[in-house]
Amino acid sequence: MKDRSFTSPVEWTASAMTANRALAPDSKRGVEEWVREDVALGNPESMELQHLYRAMDVLLEYREIIHKEASQPTGFAKHCLAREEPAFLQRIGL
Repeated sequence: MKDRSFTSPVEWTASAMTANRALAPDSKRGVEEWVREDVALGNPESMELQHLYRAMDVLLEYREIIHKEASQPTGFAKHCLAREEPAFLQRIGL
């Protein structure tokens, strides 16, 4: 998304939606209220419902890249899997 220019806080809004889904899942209107009243996420400006819809459009546009990146373990998780996979496969008889 860094190669694009947005007039609304799309990247921040997508991060807020992700945090909401993990911490206090709610509807889009609920996310708007949650950000405004319940949490301090360092938002640079107020978030409106239209920002949520715009962020969802952008996420949908990048969904294949997001899915590919999210399904690949990185860093410490990759290290743990590399160490544990042979033992796990042996335990389940493969």
